[in-house]
Amino acid sequence: MGLLMLELCKTVGVSKILVSEPNDFRRKKASERGGVVLDPAEAGVDVSAWAKEQSDGVGADVVFVCVGTVDAVNSALGCVRKGGTVNIFGGLPGGSSLSIDPHILHYDEVILTGSFGFTPLQFHTALTMLTCGTIDAGSIITHEFDIDEAKEAFDMASSGEALKILLKVGCNA
Repeated sequence: MGLLMLELCKTVGVSKILVSEPNDFRRKKASERGGVVLDPAEAGVDVSAWAKEQSDGVGADVVFVCVGTVDAVNSALGCVRKGGTVNIFGGLPGGSSLSIDPHILHYDEVILTGSFGFTPLQFHTALTMLTCGTIDAGSIITHEFDIDEAKEAFDMASSGEALKILLKVGCNA
């Protein structure tokens, strides 16, 4: 989802897209697509300080959290500028709790929002972007397997060396 979000940001003209990604394979793919990347697991790395450095000390206008972890949301709140927006795009598990300094919301006027939607208009917009080539989802599929290779497909998916895997069913015609 993060790579698709990167592609979407490019289509609307975002000039600099920062990507924090611990997986080396995904980080390389984000860099190839024009993202400025960081490994947040690297020793001594402060994602918030990096985001501020990359934005001349201001912070990001909008931060999309595409992974469903509380730590990622907390990190995002440190990366956004005053008056900016943090969008929780990756769903958090039920029962999760966020502890937010109200100063960030009140004095810094940061907007914290979530997005979850499957309306007909959203599906139409997404399918239009895919079919018109606005978003290149095909490049997200890094491996294809026949159904009788399902075990190998799941092993590849678990390896961290793949983005999305296409499992072909009934393609022998």
